Amino acid sequence: MQTKNEYTYNHNIGVGIIGTYLGMKLGLSKESLSELTLAATLHDVGKTSIPESILEKSGKLTATEYEEMKRHTIYGYELLKNIPDDHYDQSKRSP
Repeated sequence: MQTKNEYTYNHNIGVGIIGTYLGMKLGLSKESLSELTLAATLHDVGKTSIPESILEKSGKLTATEYEEMKRHTIYGYELLKNIPDDHYDQSKRSP
C-alpha cells in the first residue's frame, strides 16, 4: 500500500498505533488487542483497488469518483474475506 499512496499508508499506520494505544488503555486482552491493531491498520486496504487518479486528486471528487472511492470498503472486504482467522494469530501456530 505504501507504494500506491503515501498518505493512505501513513494514515493506516497512525490509525493502527492509535487503535493499539486505546485498546491498551481499555485493558483489552492480548488477543483482542492484536485483532484491533490488525483491523485498524487494514481498515483502508481496499484503497489499493482505487485508481491513483482518484486517490491523488487534489480537488473535489466528481460524483462518479466519490462513488468509486466509497467502494474501497467493499474492495477491502473482498481482499480479506478468505484469510483464515488464525492466519495472523501467532499463539495458534505450532512451534
